[in-house]
Amino acid sequence: MDALEEERFSPIKVSNGAGYTYQEHSHPEEKLMVILEGEVDVITKEKTYSCKPGDKLILPGNLVHSAVVGEDGCTFFWAQR
Repeated sequence: MDALEEERFSPIKVSNGAGYTYQEHSHPEEKLMVILEGEVDVITKEKTYSCKPGDKLILPGNLVHSAVVGEDGCTFFWAQR
């Protein structure tokens, strides 16, 4: 977690149950996801990112995206800068 804070990210831990869906949205800030357990698909207009434990995904500010949590749920660090 210290490395994330050195990069000016302040992470919080998030857990979602199996099949949880984040509807299409965007954020003005740059966002970082670090997957700890389970899986999640993050969907943009150009690509679907299938994220598994150990994966890191940075979403630029104002990028429209949605997400669908896998069948075992997902726990991840979520941060912005």
